[in-house]
Amino acid sequence: MNRRRGKIFALCLTFSVLITTVAFQRVTSAATTLGGTDRYSTALKIVQAGWKTSDTVIIARGDDLADALAAAPLAYAKGKAPILLTKTDELPTGVLNELKTLGVKNIYIVGGIGAVGAKVENDLKEFTVKRISGIDRAETSYNVAIEAFGTVPTEVVLANGSAYADALSISAIAAAKGMPILLVSNNKLSASEANYISGKSVYAVGGTDVLSPTITNATKVTRLSGVDRYETNAAILNKFPQDYSKIYLAKGTNENLVDALTGSALAALGNNPIVLVDGYSTINSKISAVVKANIGNASTEVLLGGTVAPAAAATVETMKPSPLEVVSIE
Repeated sequence: MNRRRGKIFALCLTFSVLITTVAFQRVTSAATTLGGTDRYSTALKIVQAGWKTSDTVIIARGDDLADALAAAPLAYAKGKAPILLTKTDELPTGVLNELKTLGVKNIYIVGGIGAVGAKVENDLKEFTVKRISGIDRAETSYNVAIEAFGTVPTEVVLANGSAYADALSISAIAAAKGMPILLVSNNKLSASEANYISGKSVYAVGGTDVLSPTITNATKVTRLSGVDRYETNAAILNKFPQDYSKIYLAKGTNENLVDALTGSALAALGNNPIVLVDGYSTINSKISAVVKANIGNASTEVLLGGTVAPAAAATVETMKPSPLEVVSIE
């Protein structure tokens, strides 16, 4: 009897040590960080991680994301291209060299002269440059949709042009699915936008406080929202199947959302999710539930920008299913 108890104890001890070892390895496993000294160099790091060559690149203003919120579907439609950021009147260090390294031929500037100035466009004169803009962010998004897809898509995303996080939560998905993102200003659809969505399936991203139900009541609408930007992110992740073999983590705070913008083009390449973390790099419980339901043992994490703490990746690691099977002891 004592020998049997000793054997059981030894097996249990071994099992416990194995579980502890696996858990420790997961929590301490290193995630990949794509971050630079600022948003512009971070965008370069993201591009270098995903592209060795590209005929086309999208360039957008880095300090105000309004015009670029609809850029990811355009990038994907134009040969699965990357997104780079610029200052209004100055092309950041390294951007021109990266364009040459990629072998870029065509550049789309998203935004008007007030967003991306004439000096920047002139600095790009060795490439074929096309500017897409409008009188405001809503018209710019409409013109981006026409350039990327024409009127062909049967599914469209609507988002408040001032609710950046909501639009960026779905940007990678919209890109991979070929859905344009139309931005709404002052809770009113422009005549062009209203005509564009007519007869189409619409995903309204954000709550009724930022996107009035009256603007979409004439068409088929699926609303994706939550009490805040993180629950909206969870609703979006829950709606669309994605490949969780790689999970991108980005800050959902206003000052750091730009990394999710440039990262959206990269995430779209593999139809991988972008998970928004809060200012403390914690993950919303509803987001956690979606990730836990989809993550695999071999999944890896990528931190977009230098502001997402490694603890966020460690949290994701704990969501993985256990690789151990319970062995019966006779």
